[in-house]
Amino acid sequence: MKKWRKAVPGIVRRLALAAVLSILLSIAAFASETGGGQVDVSAEMLSSFQSTADTMIKTIMATVPIVMSVMSAFLCVRFGINFFKRFAK
Repeated sequence: MKKWRKAVPGIVRRLALAAVLSILLSIAAFASETGGGQVDVSAEMLSSFQSTADTMIKTIMATVPIVMSVMSAFLCVRFGINFFKRFAK
């Protein structure tokens, strides 16, 4: 176990754990579904991942303008300080 922890970085282990848990939880959700009809697991997985991707894109699109304005203000202050330092020498 220690060799595996040293060989695989922490972020990869976390991503692998998240992937395994999402697959196992979706299988458990399909197993608990009642009814006589067949459930198309691949279609359900595809639609759930698509909705997750849509939510992530909407979140990114909502935060990008705020992040860009904060970063541009930070860069303007930084370049302004460097500009005045150049003349102060």
